[in-house]
Amino acid sequence: MIVFHSILANEMSNFLKLYTNSSYGTQIHYQYFLISLDSFLAKYSIVDDTAFQEWAKTIFESDYQNKTKISKIMMVNSFIKYLHATTSHKLKQIPVPKDRKTYLPYIYSDNEIRQIITYLDDMKYNYDSEIKHVKIELPILFRLYIYTGMRRDEALNIKLEDYDDINGTIVLRKTKGMKERFIPLNNELNKIVKLYKNYIIKHSKQYLFPGTNDTNHITGNSLHYFFLSMREQIGFGPSKLKKHERGACIHCFRHYFAIHAFKKAQDEGRSIDTSIPYLSYYLGHQDFGRTEEYLKFTPDMFLDETSKFENFADDLMEDIL
Repeated sequence: MIVFHSILANEMSNFLKLYTNSSYGTQIHYQYFLISLDSFLAKYSIVDDTAFQEWAKTIFESDYQNKTKISKIMMVNSFIKYLHATTSHKLKQIPVPKDRKTYLPYIYSDNEIRQIITYLDDMKYNYDSEIKHVKIELPILFRLYIYTGMRRDEALNIKLEDYDDINGTIVLRKTKGMKERFIPLNNELNKIVKLYKNYIIKHSKQYLFPGTNDTNHITGNSLHYFFLSMREQIGFGPSKLKKHERGACIHCFRHYFAIHAFKKAQDEGRSIDTSIPYLSYYLGHQDFGRTEEYLKFTPDMFLDETSKFENFADDLMEDIL
């Protein structure tokens, strides 16, 4: 159970209850948002516009992407609206910054993930490639994307010696920011990767996922074209993209992993504020703000939940008045 400590602790707890039946992604957004807001407001003995304006200033001056800033301001405005409807606090709404072009992730469903794994394991697809062992490599490679959240090129650059099958760990050396990090594999995934390595080591002199010969690795372009072919044959992802959407892509597996890793941590009783640092390191992020951005569903889903709450608040205010 989340415990708040600021002067608005009770109001935050009651506000959070409104999202009990919302999507998991929305619940996590509001939980993490309220924990952060509560921490900021803890130093204030009264609630007024100044406190919220100072909070907004920290958001505007942060390194968050613009879409994240918009989400945070929309959430605080929903909370302000709730306070206006249920308490004597009459606070001003915070101006929402203009939306700038930004990347919107596609969030895979569990069913789509199952379809992808089945498609890869059946190895019945026709993919014109000069990579000899592509049908053996791809089921393992995509499992790493899905179940570890590695970036595309991080996985492609894994060398044979980077994988420790005894301890079930992989060292990622060519990473964003050039900071090495260790990735632990769960027992089931480690068994699969170990069997795969015992096979591929006979056909590769350097990389875990060899390319057209035994000294190079699968290229990003080759993998991209295979993914497009797979996406077309399975038929997942939106048929028409909205503004700033890239659609289902390899990078979006990181979002799927982050959301499910976070949900698992919460199911096991680990709090949000203690889970974020571990997940941030695991994903190779330089700051926690980047990790938070990975924990959001597509904006349409999020905005829909916000809209539902705003409608509720309007109705509630009318009943009170």
